[in-house]
Amino acid sequence: MPTYKYKPLLFTTTMRNPERLKDFLTVLMEFDGKVLTNEIIESVAKALIKKGLYKPTRVSPIVKNKWENEIEISEKETEQVFAENPQSHKEAGFDKGWPSRFDTWFKIAKELGFVWYWQNEIIKFSESGKLLLDKEKPENELMVFANAFAKYQRCNPFRRV
Repeated sequence: MPTYKYKPLLFTTTMRNPERLKDFLTVLMEFDGKVLTNEIIESVAKALIKKGLYKPTRVSPIVKNKWENEIEISEKETEQVFAENPQSHKEAGFDKGWPSRFDTWFKIAKELGFVWYWQNEIIKFSESGKLLLDKEKPENELMVFANAFAKYQRCNPFRRV
């Protein structure tokens, strides 16, 4: 039986849906050119919660109902959901909690070259990331994803395999 030197490609399943990835990146785009701090990460997390793009488990039936009906929750509800759902997640290079959760959400976008971020460094969207989010030209999506996956390298500097 042959011994394989490399593992097969493995992509995170956090963002299986290209539309969901675009929705998440649209929220992050507000901070393009800003330094990624825990405060910005908190703002991104709250925006995702408010819009129902990220749905923690400990929520009231009222909040759950709003999300099911695609209604944004209020600022007060957002703050409550955020406070009642601390994250016990840890990613290398990011603080434990929401900062590590942020990295989990956006890691695939970084791997595909749509955005660059690192804690306490400037968030930079690439041209392909900007093309992906261009609402004037939704036909860009297929081209952008095809290009990203065609150029994807197994020895990507953003992955440890």
